[in-house]
Amino acid sequence: MVQKSKKVTEEAVVEKAENATCECCAKSKLKKGTVLVSALAASAIAIWVVAANNWIRLPGLSATDESKVIATVDGDPVYLSEVEGLVSQVPQLAELPFEDIYPQLVKDVVAEKVLKKAVESSDVENNPAVQQRINAILFEAYLVDKFTKTVSDDDLKSIYLEQIKNFPRQDEIRARHILVKTEKEAKDILVQLKAGADFKMLANTKSLDAGSNNGGDLGYFRKDMMIPAFTEPVFALKTGQLSAPIKTSFGWHVVLVEDRRLAAPPAFEEMKEFLRKQVFQQKVPELIADEHTRFAAKVLVPSLQENKDEPVTAEESSDMALEEAPEVVAEPETVEDVQEAVKAVVADVEDAAKKAEAVKEVAQEEVKTQTEQAAEPQKVEEKPAQ
Repeated sequence: MVQKSKKVTEEAVVEKAENATCECCAKSKLKKGTVLVSALAASAIAIWVVAANNWIRLPGLSATDESKVIATVDGDPVYLSEVEGLVSQVPQLAELPFEDIYPQLVKDVVAEKVLKKAVESSDVENNPAVQQRINAILFEAYLVDKFTKTVSDDDLKSIYLEQIKNFPRQDEIRARHILVKTEKEAKDILVQLKAGADFKMLANTKSLDAGSNNGGDLGYFRKDMMIPAFTEPVFALKTGQLSAPIKTSFGWHVVLVEDRRLAAPPAFEEMKEFLRKQVFQQKVPELIADEHTRFAAKVLVPSLQENKDEPVTAEESSDMALEEAPEVVAEPETVEDVQEAVKAVVADVEDAAKKAEAVKEVAQEEVKTQTEQAAEPQKVEEKPAQ
């Protein structure tokens, strides 16, 4: 159904009643457990600006509606096709009804355009701290791109096969347990089990462990994955054997060992991204060294404390450039240095995200205030249409 407000010209903008939709209402329409990915979720100040006479008839939108103007920002139109473009960028969104996710999507598109105009009208890019952070991101993005072009999945597979040769084949046990408060309860349960009672049934009805509604199944685990007070007696059992009551800080356990095996190494697909990051950190010095060679970087004055009369050789220049060139990312001396550098970049990004989240919360409070102020007039206007 289409519900239009009073007629206005094409350029008129309804700033409050029609567009101050409560954020919690919009979110409540999303399916439980679905995370709506927003490119501006951590940093955007969401401001709704929707053209009243172009309000969308959400159900049954056709391809001919793609050029429909759904909002304006500083007089510039925002088209329906731009909102639909976000869905194509996030495959998970395509599984949701468009009318349910539309409010959040249009909010993101408008917020992006608002912030873009805000940045263009400011001098924030000239801020040294901002420029330094931008440079750090660009440097890392360039190195990652170069690394991706030089290290393939086949290269990673070779590294993986080499590493798993030394993978420790530790013993693993699959067991079930029943957790109770007292030793007496544990002994009573043990008597019932030896008399033929079903372990899974007793675990579901007697165990205090919140995860025991699956028959007390603990899955496969290694000795180092749980506390010694539990694993020492359990790993001494044979397959199919029941334990005597075992006391830990959680209470008293009765355990049934169902299987034993040697732990298999993780699959390549599970390890691939970890290996990619590991190899990237190791190759950063080499990647930077290539750029020194490419741009013929030379340090002509290696030290202010000591001047050499003899000219600097090409080899010496290359080595010194790697250590001291000020206008490129300095080469870390060890893998640990690379890791520290990456951690520093991550810390900066997390700090920026926290600050942006604070700004977002302030903006949400402002939107909420505007919504409350506009709510009563909106109800009066819409009442005859209900």
